[in-house]
Amino acid sequence: MIESEWLVCNDPQPMLRHLGCKAGERKRRLFACACCRRAWHLLADSRIRTAVETAERYADKAASETELEDASDCAEVAYRACNTKAGGHAAAHAVVSSIAGGLDASRTAVFGAQGIVNPKDVAESSECERDALDAERAEQTSALRDIVGNPFHSVAVAPTWLTWHGGAVPKMARAIYEGRAFGRMPALAKALERAGCSDAEILAHCRSGDEYVRGCWVVDLVPGNA
Repeated sequence: MIESEWLVCNDPQPMLRHLGCKAGERKRRLFACACCRRAWHLLADSRIRTAVETAERYADKAASETELEDASDCAEVAYRACNTKAGGHAAAHAVVSSIAGGLDASRTAVFGAQGIVNPKDVAESSECERDALDAERAEQTSALRDIVGNPFHSVAVAPTWLTWHGGAVPKMARAIYEGRAFGRMPALAKALERAGCSDAEILAHCRSGDEYVRGCWVVDLVPGNA
C-alpha cells in the first residue's frame, strides 16, 4: 500500500495488513476496542461491556493480565448465555474473541462491529446490508487513521510545546484522554499553536471535526499518554 491508497482506503483490512505489527500491540488493541464500542448499542450485557473497558485499561497498563483474563471469562459466559438478534450475537462474539486475541484482535473486532461472525456471510448479504457494511467499514477506517495517523509521515513534538504555560498542553491532552473529552480537540489545537506548533497535519487533525477515539495519534504524541 502506498500513501495515496492509505488516504482514500475505505476498508480497514488492507490497512491493518499494511501496518502489520508496526502499529504496536497497544494501538491495535485500542482499535479493536474502538470497533467494539461502535457496536455498544448491541452489547446489552454489562459483563461484555466491562470486558471492553478492561481491555482499554490493560492497553494502558492500568489493568493486570489477570483482570483482563477474568473480564474475558465473564464476557464469554455472558456471550454463551445470550439469546439476542444476530447483530448483537456477532458483536458479543467480537468482544470475546478480540479481548483474548492480542494482536489479532483488531481483525476480529472489525467484523464483529459490522455484525459478522463469519466473513463469508458478506457474500450472502442483501444489497442494503452490504451498503451498511460499507458505511461501517468507512467509519472504522476513520477510527484507524485517528489512532495511527499517517504511517508514511513521522511527526514529533517539540520540547517547548510541553513546557509552555506551565505544561498546559500535556495537562489538556491528559484530560482529553482520561475523560474522553474529544470535544476539546480544537482547544488543544489552539493551545499547541500558542505553544509554538505550526505543524499543519497536527493542527488540521485537531480541528477536523472527525470522531476521535481512545488512542488518537495527536493526543498520544504528548508524553505520558502513549
